[in-house]
Amino acid sequence: MTTRHEDGQIRVEKRGNLLLMGIDRPEKRNGFTPKMFAELARAYRQLEQSQDLF
Repeated sequence: MTTRHEDGQIRVEKRGNLLLMGIDRPEKRNGFTPKMFAELARAYRQLEQSQDLF
């Protein structure tokens, strides 16, 4: 079982050439927190810097 952070989280999963990003904060209808914005920025940076991801 995965423990969820109280401020929500962005889940990132690499599947082959795809980088999947998911919002995980259903109790607040997936409302964003500063922590989640930072995680999303890191995920997009990873996507941008990788030649093999779409």
